[in-house]
Amino acid sequence: MSNPFDNLRMLEVEVHSYCNRKCSFCPNSFIDRSTGPTKYLPVRTWWQMLEDLAAANWAGKLTFSRYNEPFADPIFYTRLAEAHGKLPGALLHTNTNGDFLNSGNVWHAYNSGGLRSLNIQLYIPEHRPFNTFEAEDVLREIERHIPTFTFTRTLAGSRWFEWSGKDPKMPDLRVRAYARDFSRDGTNRCDLDVLRKRPEIRLAPCREPMHSMYIDVSSHVMPCCNMRSDYPPHKDYALGWMSATPGCLAKIWNGKRAIAFRQVVGREGPKPLPCLQCHF
Repeated sequence: MSNPFDNLRMLEVEVHSYCNRKCSFCPNSFIDRSTGPTKYLPVRTWWQMLEDLAAANWAGKLTFSRYNEPFADPIFYTRLAEAHGKLPGALLHTNTNGDFLNSGNVWHAYNSGGLRSLNIQLYIPEHRPFNTFEAEDVLREIERHIPTFTFTRTLAGSRWFEWSGKDPKMPDLRVRAYARDFSRDGTNRCDLDVLRKRPEIRLAPCREPMHSMYIDVSSHVMPCCNMRSDYPPHKDYALGWMSATPGCLAKIWNGKRAIAFRQVVGREGPKPLPCLQCHF
């Protein structure tokens, strides 16, 4: 029997909605995630997703991200541990803004939840210039939060700085801290005018939907991280809606909408909205 998730190398899932920041380069700046009741991915949807993946012995990268701050809600640790139990071959990953990090919760995510990959975005204050000194200031704040980690510079460019973090108690946890200049290296997500220079019409193929899929907290499944179902112009681009029906996730991944979208963005030539000027 063929693998129903053939070529699916990365699945990103949003288990809760809360984010404590409203960054100007992020659609959360106008789609509020910081006030009001936190929304959660339905439990039955979550477990059906795990069952579908486990039945195929899926061993890709499962990341707990989207437009939230994972460490801000305890449900993250619960879902992480559940995924670790059901998908022993998967690489469990998350992104974070670093605001809620401390040595205790990173250890808990690692030891009890099986977290093995962590990206920490270093957000230089928007009124400050983008340079290595400002990035290092933000990194020092992260180091105060997780003092057991030692960070080593691995990349320095004009628009991107990166460090690798190591804690001897967690030898197989890959930690990557990085700062990026969104005005030159960002993406105009949800029609935000982030870039200093307007990007050109995209003619190159996009490979992202060929190997990745994204589940919003609403259970809508999106083809790209730059699209979100709670932004009205993007809702019609959803590949489907993740339910508690057995095999649902595989049907979406192999469904007509997903195949058609990959065909459109995977060829040379101008792309449809919202991919028209994307350079991701």
